[in-house]
Amino acid sequence: MFEFIQFIFQFLSTLLIIHIIGFGLFRIIFNVEQLDSKLIRIVRILILLFFPVLIINYLLVVIIFADEGIAGLFDVFYHELILSTNEKWIGLISILSIIFSLIALHLKQNSFIMKFLFVVFSLGILSRFTLSGHFFSEGLLFWSVIALHTFSVCFWIGSLYPLIISCSDKYKLKPSVIKQLMNKFGTVAILFVSMLLITGSILTYKHLPDFNTITTSFYHIGLLFKLLLVGLLLLIALWHKFYLVKNLIDSKSILQLKKSITIEWIISFIIIFITTYIVRIIGLN
Repeated sequence: MFEFIQFIFQFLSTLLIIHIIGFGLFRIIFNVEQLDSKLIRIVRILILLFFPVLIINYLLVVIIFADEGIAGLFDVFYHELILSTNEKWIGLISILSIIFSLIALHLKQNSFIMKFLFVVFSLGILSRFTLSGHFFSEGLLFWSVIALHTFSVCFWIGSLYPLIISCSDKYKLKPSVIKQLMNKFGTVAILFVSMLLITGSILTYKHLPDFNTITTSFYHIGLLFKLLLVGLLLLIALWHKFYLVKNLIDSKSILQLKKSITIEWIISFIIIFITTYIVRIIGLN
């Protein structure tokens, strides 16, 4: 039971990380003043949620490692043992990253200090994906591949909600402004998606040595399903770029684009859920 609960919290922490970094990248790259105050409020909430999720996840690690139920939480030995591993550095870096991000939120948008703190925060948070036992032992090159892959995911998926709210009537953005934003996003996304596909291919090749087993294990089935969903997201993105955005002329077309991006956002949640499952299996093995 505790293993399943920890899995859920790992999924939640991954969602929070992706959207915190994604929202930050969106603010820096696209600088949409009408959305800035809304994004700041959301990021502040996400950061404050990340802290308790981090603590609960640590407590679950102790409980699972002790194998004594909740009673294991009160044994100092297990805490000392876990804190002697990379978990100590993961926790410390995460806490410092949270502090830096909260400071960055209250600085002038796109100021040098704000961008610097955001980079520090992003690198700190990304280290969570690479300091864990299996990935840490792979070396600097593999760390770089994972970091680039995760950073690309953060931009793509983390930008979807800001794009959704940009289509909302509340902010009264003109179709021409939304079209310009979507075109700029599409241009920048080419770089990040290319990096995502290259690094994703490397990671898939490394952890899929035997193609004959692709339908005979939960890991391989999950990976195959994830790849199919990523392909679907790419098709939706192409649909947006070459049809919906080009025909963005009135409120009806804006609503259609908003619904389509929302579907893309929901599918991304499923991909993150599957990825969390895949990473967990790699760690267990």
